[in-house]
Amino acid sequence: MLETFEVKSYKQLEQWLGFFNIVFTVALVIGFYFGVATPIHKTIIDKYLASKLWTIIPLFGVALCWAWVATQILRLHDKIYEPIIRKWRAIYEADFILRALVIRFGITPPISLFEKAYDDKRLRRKLMQRLFYDFIGDETTTATGKRIFFYSEMARYWVMGLASVYCFIALISYGLYTAILIATIKPCVIICTGFVLLLSQIYSNHVLDTAHEISAEQVSAVYVKHEVDWRIAFENVVREENL
Repeated sequence: MLETFEVKSYKQLEQWLGFFNIVFTVALVIGFYFGVATPIHKTIIDKYLASKLWTIIPLFGVALCWAWVATQILRLHDKIYEPIIRKWRAIYEADFILRALVIRFGITPPISLFEKAYDDKRLRRKLMQRLFYDFIGDETTTATGKRIFFYSEMARYWVMGLASVYCFIALISYGLYTAILIATIKPCVIICTGFVLLLSQIYSNHVLDTAHEISAEQVSAVYVKHEVDWRIAFENVVREENL
């Protein structure tokens, strides 16, 4: 499934992440039921699921609500996985894309430009928007095929990131549950969670290699099709930020 889907815009990418937030949450609950829950709590869950249909329907609403909250507000993939677990995006944007753009255009950058971009999220996002996304973003026609390819690869990366986040949530929540209630956790649950965590890291590394290749081609497309406009944008943003 991850090898065949195609993501054409950032909005569609967020929809995929919302879907997988639901999938991983369901997996978390199933793991709890079969591998961690005490007999008393299993009985409570069984009685609820065996009740009338209208008592189960609200769960679908809760699932959709969680998908929106986890993707749009909590942004587990961007605010938890990226800065806390992986720490890839800041390096990718400041030291890969921005540096590649400056070198490609043969410009001598202001002193400490890349260091400042790495340390200052607001500055980094502004530079990325003005110098990269304005030229290859969803509203443009530059390297459309490469953009779709990039979104598809990043969707796989973020899905693996969510898998890692939910694995950590599982280990922490299951651990607290068993410690507080003096319950036992089945070894297979720990083994499966650890395996998924390891697999997600390995696969995400593979995806990032492809994403870097695509980004290099996007940088070249910006240079070929928007050289004059890019130089003007660079001068403007440097002046605005007093770099």
